[in-house]
Amino acid sequence: MAVQNQTQNTKDDLLDQLSDVDTKLDQEETRKTQVKPAAKPHTARNIMLCALGICMGLGMHAVLAPSASDPLSTITNNNTISEDDLSDEEVSKLIGQWSKQTYTINGATYTFGSTLEDFEKNGWKIDTTDATPTAVLTPDQEVEMKLTNGAYKIESCAVTNNTNVNTALEKCTISHLYIFDEDTSATVVGPYGITSSMSQDEIKKIMKDAGLPYEADKYSYSQSYSSYLSGEDENNHYVSYDLSASFYSYDNSVSFSKYTSYEDVYVSF
Repeated sequence: MAVQNQTQNTKDDLLDQLSDVDTKLDQEETRKTQVKPAAKPHTARNIMLCALGICMGLGMHAVLAPSASDPLSTITNNNTISEDDLSDEEVSKLIGQWSKQTYTINGATYTFGSTLEDFEKNGWKIDTTDATPTAVLTPDQEVEMKLTNGAYKIESCAVTNNTNVNTALEKCTISHLYIFDEDTSATVVGPYGITSSMSQDEIKKIMKDAGLPYEADKYSYSQSYSSYLSGEDENNHYVSYDLSASFYSYDNSVSFSKYTSYEDVYVSF
């Protein structure tokens, strides 16, 4: 009976913790959607899968946690900058700064508007082992594939036709890149020169020096630093940018993204 009670208490604690996480996710999503236009279907899908993955990961950690006193999550804002602390002029300046950011893969430079053709010019080829993607995309159509470049590999690449007409696959914009495999993945440098091998202090210094709003989130299994910025670009179109770095005991990761009403780009490495 004592074992049953302990098991039930563990389940109850887990449910309470997941409820708290769900509430925080709802609050954050509400904050972002107050000004952000409706996401495209594939963007909404990615957001839901991400939220589900976070909840599942936190749930597993809560079950395996060695101590009940081990904190699930603590948001620390020591010396961090909130987007609400910035004036409209400062936000506008930072958005202009973000719009000029690039990223590199194996030394080749890409922008948020790079196409599959840009990657092919630098030696990347579609891996047709599993399937060959269609040669022409209809408006708003997205297809996913793997890319290889000699021994290097991009585990998942998606391209999207952001135009109003049928467009050749190679002319379509890169909409997401997931570069996972340590043994065969390329060397990536993100916006502002951020890499996954940097220390926490280096990440914080880059964000502070750039004047980016950011917050630090400490979990019992990781530490992350994330920056979110939204507003209007030089053409008066809504745009938002995200940049985050996560530190785990076994690995580090970096991701960055750009979302607008007509296109979105997400890169994770």
